[in-house]
Amino acid sequence: MDSLGVLIIAPESDLKNTADIVAAANGFRVNVLNGYVTGREALKEIGSGRYDVVYFGGHERELDSVTVSDGRLDEEYLRQALRSASSGRLQIVILNSCDSISMAAALYRAGVAPRVIGWPSEMSDAAAGSWAQNFFRSLALGAEFWEAFASSVEVLRVQFPTVKPPVFLNGRITLLEERVAAIQRQLDERAGMLTVPRWTLAVLLVLAGLAATATVLALLQ
Repeated sequence: MDSLGVLIIAPESDLKNTADIVAAANGFRVNVLNGYVTGREALKEIGSGRYDVVYFGGHERELDSVTVSDGRLDEEYLRQALRSASSGRLQIVILNSCDSISMAAALYRAGVAPRVIGWPSEMSDAAAGSWAQNFFRSLALGAEFWEAFASSVEVLRVQFPTVKPPVFLNGRITLLEERVAAIQRQLDERAGMLTVPRWTLAVLLVLAGLAATATVLALLQ
């Protein structure tokens, strides 16, 4: 996979491991958007169709969206950009940030990417960086996306045994995707019927992510 185009978006990032992740993707065509990154810049690059991998890293401030320097990326605009990219080279979207499984599932259900990775809970910068570095290293060695994901999760389990691993959504794991979608629908219905505090919804989303993680771990074994 030495011809992969990789777009790394890390707005306002103070993550010291961004450079390490870029180094792990050595040999690929890597473009990094970091520092002050506007929504217009991000959407333009995503929709260009030049990238196989679109990677978001950083500290997300919302459970159900992707944020850049000038605010939240409008979900419909993001979907449109990803749809444009999927008509080109796009093969996978990676949301390497805390509690990103809800957004990952939404993007996957929308059909804007054949594979999406998101995290079901909070994790440290060190854990997120280690996982991403091992994922890209495996790709650089010729692994397929699923193989790179599986091997990077195994390393994560050894290095950070208490961290819940990310979730890989693709056609191979339809049961997992359906389960995440069903849980999300239940949460949406509950939110519509009740005035639920935001922290309560956050807890429910984390529990949904844990259920999804249990499924993917069973499938990985």
